[in-house]
Amino acid sequence: MLGIHEPGHSPRQESPHLEVPKVLPEHLVAMLATHLEERLLAQRGALPMFRRVETVAGNSMATLRLQELDDALTRAALALTEDGADVAVLGVRITRLKQARSQARDTAREHLSSGLVELGHTVEDIWRRYTSDLQRRAVLAGQIDRLVINRGVRGCRTFQPHRVEITWRTEHHAAAPVALDLTGPVPPNRMYEVPEWIPLRVAMALTGCTETTIRKAVRDGEIARRHAAASYPSLSGPSVQAFASAYPRRTWRTGTWNASPSFRIAAINR
Repeated sequence: MLGIHEPGHSPRQESPHLEVPKVLPEHLVAMLATHLEERLLAQRGALPMFRRVETVAGNSMATLRLQELDDALTRAALALTEDGADVAVLGVRITRLKQARSQARDTAREHLSSGLVELGHTVEDIWRRYTSDLQRRAVLAGQIDRLVINRGVRGCRTFQPHRVEITWRTEHHAAAPVALDLTGPVPPNRMYEVPEWIPLRVAMALTGCTETTIRKAVRDGEIARRHAAASYPSLSGPSVQAFASAYPRRTWRTGTWNASPSFRIAAINR
């Protein structure tokens, strides 16, 4: 969930220390993702984010060349996230840029140094500008030092926030993930609208209920279901949301979700 793998050049973050008593059920993984997001923005959202820059002592032209190559790599990586992106062409461009950067580094190796400079953006700004779930996980990994999920009551299938212990990193110099568009105003919070039809695992995440409970609700007519191939979602999203609102004690959180649907569904699939 917090693993990092980014294209292009990105400063390596040490992975957080994780302690989980066992593999979490799918619906609890999605709820944990929401819980982490809320605590991150509430407790670390105002902290500044940084960017790693490389300089060549006594050679401003070489420093500028490395900066231009890093900027070009960022633009190419960002272009990969656009609809209709030519992946093959961009892949070749990124490979060539990496080769050119490696050559520039090798040439200036004896006088090369790197450091962090402030981006002028906060953790919350970067979080809301993400273009991929990998970038969001990179932000989390840059802020969390230790994540512990304590054992709960045997047989309990609901999410319990008090079981989650987070130790934040003491240093406040986390680098922003690559391929982020930092131009323009900060986007508003992205609200999750439940699709017309959703799969069983998403229904479990939305309601906090077990698979058995969801299937019983379908049999009792509380959740509408359509006949569809196994690879297609078959549960009515609005009826699942209504079911969740009618059973607040079984639901960790009702109403609108603050994170994007892609982030939640990706968390469920992991």
